[in-house]
Amino acid sequence: KIFNNQLKIITPSNWSKEGFTKFGFRDDQVFVIPNGVDKKNFYFIEEHKKNQIKKKFGIKTEDSVISNIGAMSENKGIDYLLVAYFVLKEKYKNIKLLLKDQSNLYQINASQYINKMKNSKYSHLINENSLKDIIFISENLSFSNINELYNISDCYVSPYRAEGFNMTPLEAAACGTPIIVTKGGSTDDYFNSCLGLQIESELVQNKEKTMLKPNLESLIACITDVHQKKDIFNNEKSIQYVNNNYNWKI
Repeated sequence: KIFNNQLKIITPSNWSKEGFTKFGFRDDQVFVIPNGVDKKNFYFIEEHKKNQIKKKFGIKTEDSVISNIGAMSENKGIDYLLVAYFVLKEKYKNIKLLLKDQSNLYQINASQYINKMKNSKYSHLINENSLKDIIFISENLSFSNINELYNISDCYVSPYRAEGFNMTPLEAAACGTPIIVTKGGSTDDYFNSCLGLQIESELVQNKEKTMLKPNLESLIACITDVHQKKDIFNNEKSIQYVNNNYNWKI
């Protein structure tokens, strides 16, 4: 029971609002105000400049880059992303995976997930070639650095289990990068088909928490579609959609 009936809560998504109402707050106590993207920080970079940035990371122009720079906590679904990458790497040799290793902040890094995979049914997919094409970035990044990473990505992938809002895919979309996000969660509030694709999922609930379970086959299919059909994603429409509906001023 919530004793303070005058309390007002502002939260960035309907997924998050549902958490508050399930906890006991009244619907009229909880207000949804989405986060916004500052287009001064996140914007499209011209192709020749992208190629210069790629060279810094040893990425060739013909390489296809999948990225995720969110924290590596369990809810982010990095384990799903790694499995999808290793599966696809068997077929597409020019795919690279770019991850922000945030061990300095969260004491979690991708190697922990990879070590778990080595003891799973996916262990046979892990080899020297697939491992060498995972790009780890450990240092702290400025807005300018992050904008560069979004721009050199062919798709930004977030197979999350639960998010309060999930800001990074929206920032990536503001740069014109196709996004792939879990369907059924907080990103449903801002997702539009011009931004990319959604991963099918199922809702998993217990007494303590509600989370999503992304479908691995759907995730792999989404990344494959972006890899094979890059031309169907219009970065101008994506940028315009974010700037018109989720800009910082709004």
